[in-house]
Amino acid sequence: MRFLIEDAANPSSILSSIHYARENTRTFREVLPMEIWERINSLYLFIRDNAERALRGRRERYEVLNGVIERRQSIVGLLMGSMSHDIAYQFIKLGRNLERADMTTRIVDVNSAVLLPQDKAVADPIMERLWMSTLNALSAYQMYRRHVGVHVRGREVVNFLLKDPHFPRTVRHCLDEIEGCLAALPNHVQPMRAARQTWRRLDGMSLEDLQPVLLHEYLDQIQADLGAIHAAVSRQYFHLHQAHASPSDHRENQ
Repeated sequence: MRFLIEDAANPSSILSSIHYARENTRTFREVLPMEIWERINSLYLFIRDNAERALRGRRERYEVLNGVIERRQSIVGLLMGSMSHDIAYQFIKLGRNLERADMTTRIVDVNSAVLLPQDKAVADPIMERLWMSTLNALSAYQMYRRHVGVHVRGREVVNFLLKDPHFPRTVRHCLDEIEGCLAALPNHVQPMRAARQTWRRLDGMSLEDLQPVLLHEYLDQIQADLGAIHAAVSRQYFHLHQAHASPSDHRENQ
């Protein structure tokens, strides 16, 4: 828990991630509403001051992590409601959906490896509760019941979390949002090609009688595809100075 929550040497820990978000925000504060900087700074101070408390026990951990979630959600809501939906906003939205799609694939991958081998056509109370936990991890339980049905079964859960076009945390919805963001950006040919390749792979995935090993391979490939989208966006928009540097520039730097 310490490694995941407060280890500053782990770039993926909660404390490190919020620290990097704060530093990134500091560099382009002029394009964001002032309240965004204040909220992100407040979130950083909260986790910095409470990370140690989250390690004391389950109740304390729940309180701290729930506090992080609530503050993060308020930041997202403020961004959506008070920032112009221009190019800067599209990049923020693009990054959020890439991260969200990747996280969903990982949650599905881990849980399906354990639960799918025991999945049955008839709902089993214990398995149903375990799959409910998977849905709850993505705040998806109520929307699953609304769009799929009352019974919670493994393959229906996997299909919903990967392919439902309406729920914001499904991989399909995230890919649709990614394509929409890229369409609003200039010079998007290469990133869009990578995004559409990922969309086609997901669309062609059949979940009928899919065994955990094959599903794991599919999800590994989807994760690699999401990485390819990230790399294409990075090359196209953030490393242009390297790609377009002239030979004289290189000589001057030697």
